[in-house]
Amino acid sequence: MRWTIQPQWGRRLEGRSGLAGQVAATVLIACALAPALGAQDAARRCLVDPPDRAVASCRDAVRLSPDDLVARRSLATALAARGDTLGAVDEFREITRRDPTSAQAQLDLATALDRAGRSDDALRAYRRYLELDPSEPRAHELVGWLLLQKARVAEALAEFRAAQRLAPHRGAAYHGAGIALVALGRREEALRSLNEAGRLSPEDAAIWGETAVTSADLGRDADALSAWDRALRVDPSYFDRRPAERKRWATLSAKAPSRVVITPSPQPSASVARSTPTREAPRSSSPARGPTGPLLGRRDGPDASGSGFIITTDGHIVTNRHVVSGCQSVGIRADSSTTWRAKVVAVHPRDDLAVLQADGSFGNVAAFRVGSGIRPGDDIVAVGFPLAGLLADEPSVTTGSVSALAGIHNDPSILQMSAPVQQGSSGGPLFDASGNVVGVVVTKLNARIVAEETGDMPQNVNFALKSDLARTFLDELSIRYRTAPPGARLSNADVGDIGRRVTVMVECYR
Repeated sequence: MRWTIQPQWGRRLEGRSGLAGQVAATVLIACALAPALGAQDAARRCLVDPPDRAVASCRDAVRLSPDDLVARRSLATALAARGDTLGAVDEFREITRRDPTSAQAQLDLATALDRAGRSDDALRAYRRYLELDPSEPRAHELVGWLLLQKARVAEALAEFRAAQRLAPHRGAAYHGAGIALVALGRREEALRSLNEAGRLSPEDAAIWGETAVTSADLGRDADALSAWDRALRVDPSYFDRRPAERKRWATLSAKAPSRVVITPSPQPSASVARSTPTREAPRSSSPARGPTGPLLGRRDGPDASGSGFIITTDGHIVTNRHVVSGCQSVGIRADSSTTWRAKVVAVHPRDDLAVLQADGSFGNVAAFRVGSGIRPGDDIVAVGFPLAGLLADEPSVTTGSVSALAGIHNDPSILQMSAPVQQGSSGGPLFDASGNVVGVVVTKLNARIVAEETGDMPQNVNFALKSDLARTFLDELSIRYRTAPPGARLSNADVGDIGRRVTVMVECYR
């Protein structure tokens, strides 16, 4: 009896008969198929494993089947989800090398490079994407936005114009063109473009805000107030990250006291510390000195505030980018009497992260969690300074659990949690049950808008940037920080004590 194994599985087995031959043939077939079956199993696990294990599974899949671009893309996505942006870039680059005609691969690479802050490389990748799919208006828009970031305004305007020609129904192209025209000083044209953007994309609060500012610049106060009202209808938290714009809105509103306006409701971004003069917390009238650094020296409270946490003994602090955006000076406060000057060391070009350095030294620093990743259902503790000027002048501790390892629209850089956060909590640390940092609090879901869209009121839907993104950012800045694996489980109160020792209020003076 003759048994023949397919040539691609190995050698022929001849001269065997009966059960022995069948067993031998089965063994050889199994051995020959093992790599393929192993690759399939690794690829399956790569797609379903949580982020902390997905990277290992995806690496196995790529090792067993290096030409499988789906496995490579899954590996790149898993690396990005874990916060390894540079590793994701390397994998996406390898995919484009193996499949240089894939527009999707070029878009993935460009997006990863953009997130890594490598704007020149990202621009080249976006342009390559445009070459592969010239009829895609979004490609022109992406190139336009990146050119705006690089202050190449005329080139950006040309890209937005190209997007308008390809898809005249897309509000984003008119929005970008409007911003470019403002930068070129062509405000009348800009206003027409922004009005068209608002007509096409009426649910984009940013468009209405740009329209309001441009109208105000042209002296059209009534139009500006109307546009700001539209922005607030779409997003009641619109002014939370734009305190300077809020002041301008309030000034114009005061000139028309009989006008019915929409009052912005507080949300969790960089907090406006004084919504009314009577709510301002009392401040000491005589300057004092802290144990390791001088007070900021300003007696009128900050224009806005958020939270942050200490990561080095010489005063490096992590917070949100939007907390310090537009600040002329920054103060760091640990309690009601001790404030240090601080400077902004760096802001992340894409993620909502910033690193400060306070003018002082500190004995307690936070440690980032390494090793096994946090899982949905794990307990967490958030520490911050919510509702500054209204609540106590000390860190607040809230508890909850991890709800999901992705944010809105499956954003892999975000984790969802149930720990309550309020205005001013932004930038504060999120701790695991061992007292290690696993996230940076960033925002919460706007319950009213979700209720209007879905008919259901969401409860305790809050978000934090994953700590791996902060660690990658610090690595790029060559700032050394503490890490620790998950250890003994502590009580929430004990974790809160750890957090309170390293959490500070970040005060913004504009």
